[in-house]
Amino acid sequence: MAFALTVNAQGKLLPSDSLLSQIPGRYLSSMERKADRVSHYADKTTSKALNNMARLEGKLQRHLQKADPAKAEELFGKASAKVAGLKGNLSAAAANASGGYLDNYTDTLEGTLKFLDAGKLSGAVNAKALDKATKSFSELTGRLHATEDLKAQLAARKQQLNEALAGVAGCKQLTKKLGKTMDYYSQQANDYKAMLQDPTKAEKKAMQLLRKSDLYKKAIAKYSPLAALFNINMNENPAQALPGLQTNNSVLDRIGASVGGDPAARQSATQQMDQAQSVISQAKDKLPTGSGNVGDVPDLALNPMKKKRFLKRLEYGADIQSQRSTLMLPTMTDVSLQAGYKFNSKAVAGIGLAYKLGWGKSISHINLTSEGIGFRSFASYKLKGKFHAAGGLEYNRFTRFGSFSELSKWNGWTRSALLGGKVMIRENGKPKASMLVLYDFLAPRTMPKQSAFKIRYQYTL
Repeated sequence: MAFALTVNAQGKLLPSDSLLSQIPGRYLSSMERKADRVSHYADKTTSKALNNMARLEGKLQRHLQKADPAKAEELFGKASAKVAGLKGNLSAAAANASGGYLDNYTDTLEGTLKFLDAGKLSGAVNAKALDKATKSFSELTGRLHATEDLKAQLAARKQQLNEALAGVAGCKQLTKKLGKTMDYYSQQANDYKAMLQDPTKAEKKAMQLLRKSDLYKKAIAKYSPLAALFNINMNENPAQALPGLQTNNSVLDRIGASVGGDPAARQSATQQMDQAQSVISQAKDKLPTGSGNVGDVPDLALNPMKKKRFLKRLEYGADIQSQRSTLMLPTMTDVSLQAGYKFNSKAVAGIGLAYKLGWGKSISHINLTSEGIGFRSFASYKLKGKFHAAGGLEYNRFTRFGSFSELSKWNGWTRSALLGGKVMIRENGKPKASMLVLYDFLAPRTMPKQSAFKIRYQYTL
């Protein structure tokens, strides 16, 4: 791909019009909508968390006021005013938040917007859409910086209260609740940062095009806050672009000078370095996913689903079950669609709708028919490893029908009470696959007769 350069009145180089014209038109609008959505969620969760913290601190203050008024004034007098001030002036706190590096995604996005800004004068970029996207992104980064500052303040506040109220009777439960509220807020902050970093199709397409441009790479190196932090100019010689930073060779030379030329000593030093790296890796693996710093590590085990939005707690799936023909029923396959609500990382409950497809009496007499429908409720709980307990209640109607309009005339449903287990066949990746073995306790009393044991294959997203 060839890239042309144009020069404006100030002598600045502009990106190639041919490159910018290939970027999807919805890229800027999708970026603006996502930034606004994440900003709204950040404001909502922060305001709710601060309200809960102010309420719990009020309870702690009233409880401590009876035992030690001086200590209550020292701990909660100014702090309560501070929480109230943050709650009432969240937007102002975000607007005044200090800038700097947040993460690789926002760093790249900021550089991309500045790169596109250079193409406004040539008309290759929609100036109005770019201004809106830039404004939304700027407001969002301000909120993200304010959130990081708030998380640091809350971590310090939690430690202060735990130390000050450790020996005060009646405060232990309240401090635990307050600390847990702070930990959940930190978890939510990581969640909406993850929302921002989930690229849309338009973003993926745009980045595929931009990353082919050397001009874009130079712009990212120039505008990147991370590059500015270390005073790195990617156009220079890398050895000259990192003044004062130790290179790998210099570190190895220093180790060699310390241990000498003895091969055994060098081997021992290498083993110790590998052991230290292993310990650090193990410590990092114990951190919660998405943790930005050590202050994000909660004191108590948190339910990762508790502060998730409702739609993020839903789990969609389907399962397939087949059964042999009987005197009254043909060979059938039940195909079910379902939606489950995740209470935590182990427990799921939901509902489903099943369609019964008939195949005929034998392989030599295949006849596709609609043999009925079913309504299901289900629940599962993870026991250990790949094994789950599973069960549910179902209502099924075994009546052949030719059109869905006939369903309104139905009555008389057969019931099933199922209990059994589930084994995960594939846990990683999507969709997840599992096999269920269930026993129907009401099968002996239902008509038409069918097997009490059910084997189903389930797929969930």
